[in-house]
Amino acid sequence: MDDTFKHIKVFSEEQLSRFKGCPNTKLSNIKLDDPSHSGPFKYFLDFGTHFGEGLEQIRSLEKLDKEVEIHSFEANPYTFQGIEFQNGVDYYNIAISAIDGFFNFNCEVEDDGQPQGGGSSLLTPSNWNNEKTYNWKPNERFDRYKSVKVLSMSITSLLDQLLPNREQKSILAKFDVEGMEFDIFEQLRETDNFKWFSKIYVEFHQGNMDTIQPLTGDIAWLDYFESIGLDVVLWE
Repeated sequence: MDDTFKHIKVFSEEQLSRFKGCPNTKLSNIKLDDPSHSGPFKYFLDFGTHFGEGLEQIRSLEKLDKEVEIHSFEANPYTFQGIEFQNGVDYYNIAISAIDGFFNFNCEVEDDGQPQGGGSSLLTPSNWNNEKTYNWKPNERFDRYKSVKVLSMSITSLLDQLLPNREQKSILAKFDVEGMEFDIFEQLRETDNFKWFSKIYVEFHQGNMDTIQPLTGDIAWLDYFESIGLDVVLWE
């Protein structure tokens, strides 16, 4: 019996190395990404665009044409102000999670309000520990983050309001949402909304979560994605 992943790939050698170290032997067979054969896509949803670097990279990789609707989301209001808006892309300064409402969002910013690269998140600094990732001192994260109120939409609300006429397997998406991917995926599974997605790029942040852990971990999600035939690229 072939027990290898057919739908899971990685974008970088670093991700390949990390997941090859997992005891799940299926992960040794994942390969570096190449353009998708999942399409054609009707929509590209870019969750956590930062300054748009990943959006442009995936747009090029997937050779998205002008007919694809592109929607780009960035929760950090400081980062959002620095985005160079591109033609053919709709931008939204909102967070994506599993809950609708206004919530505290923790941004790493300098005193002058300039955004930094410290993985801003809806998770509190007590639960969101990037100190190893960025070589910070112990507990330095508590001084680096500034809390601001942001609007968050649940993934199901967003799909219903933004893409009411969506079709199955019509969406390409990137999830780089600093720890919220786990709640989002749980909601998509519970509501049978993964059926709209043909392919996703995702960066898992389980290693940055402190004091709490997700109900379903990253390796278990890869197994689930494989079981439903969802093409996935591990992103960073």
